[in-house]
Amino acid sequence: MWWSRRRTSCRRTGSHLTGRGTARGTAGCSTRSPTCSRCREVNDVQRGARAGAATPPGDLRCAPFAALDASTLYAILQLRVDVFVVEQRCAYRELDGLDIAPTTRHLWIPDATGAVCAYLRSLDDGGGVTRIGRVVTARRSRRRGLAERLVRHAVATAPGAVVASAQAHLRGWYERQGFAVVGSGYDEDGIAHLPMRHDRTTEVVATHRNRTHGRPGHER
Repeated sequence: MWWSRRRTSCRRTGSHLTGRGTARGTAGCSTRSPTCSRCREVNDVQRGARAGAATPPGDLRCAPFAALDASTLYAILQLRVDVFVVEQRCAYRELDGLDIAPTTRHLWIPDATGAVCAYLRSLDDGGGVTRIGRVVTARRSRRRGLAERLVRHAVATAPGAVVASAQAHLRGWYERQGFAVVGSGYDEDGIAHLPMRHDRTTEVVATHRNRTHGRPGHER
């Protein structure tokens, strides 16, 4: 799946998105390191599951806004604009003020050169619920399972349920990640969307121990 984001106006979440995340806080994310302690634990599990499998572009990184260096922040924002605004041909305010919230987590996968291959934003939706959004994969890195890897990691490290606003045609993809439709579909910018929710966080951690990191056929 290419992208996933959600916003108040020109939002998308599907093969290209999940919606504007309003996700959980940065609990566990250290401003001293680009990877929070909770994420490092899950990365260790993922590395073990990937033993003998195709090597992904790089290790998954996680950090609050304050811990992002200028080059990484620029690369993340450039990727989001390139896909959500230019590729999707949708003029809207991509920088919505939520990136800098202290509870926002930025997750990304860099390649050997440091370029951002895939990205996801996690926001605190309140009540212990995490909202994921701005899920995006660079054109050159699609069909490698990177979006699945980011989503599963976000779910595994969330304190509780995870929600997303997904494009209807990606319903099956999200269901394979453990999400379920929890409401009626709606139209946004001419695209059908579905509210989805994942409540089985412990199941995702167990899944990391028994499978590889992604299904390239379902990520564009």
